[in-house]
This record gives sequence, C-alpha cells and structure tokens, in this order.
Amino acid sequence: MSVPAFRVAEDQSHCICPAGRKLYSNGRSCRKYTGSQSGCGACDQRDLCLRHPERTAVRQVAIFKKEQRSPNEVLEAMKQRIDSP
Repeated sequence: MSVPAFRVAEDQSHCICPAGRKLYSNGRSCRKYTGSQSGCGACDQRDLCLRHPERTAVRQVAIFKKEQRSPNEVLEAMKQRIDSP
C-alpha cells in the first residue's frame, strides 16, 4: 500500500490530506499536523491514510526540518545548556 500525498500550505499553518481536509500544525522543531475527529472520523479514505483505521482516531503527519547547524555546533549548544544553571 502506498502512502497518500499530503500538501503543506505555503504559510505552513496546516497541511491538506488527500481527501482535501485540513490538518493543523502543533509542532516547533518539526511540523506536526493533526487531523480532526470530524474530518477523519467518517472519511471514506481512512484505509489509505491510516495503518490501523479501526483503532486510530485521526491522522498525524510529521515533517522534520533540515538541521542548519553542524553536528559539532549542536553538541556544543547541548553542552552549554547542560552546564548552565
């Protein structure tokens, strides 16, 4: 089974599922989009979007941002945070 395409809005405030419904953003380090019970609950494409439609209420999609800093920069930032009061 292939995964259906989800389109992210230009302003990244939401993405659109294959059935045309909005999933709203709720993430910071990565963009997480969550469908609504009213949108996903009775959708005729549940079998395409969900691995286990019988036990999963709504679809969630995560889109990870590319890391802009090098691994050494990230490590140094973590060290500073750990060593700070």
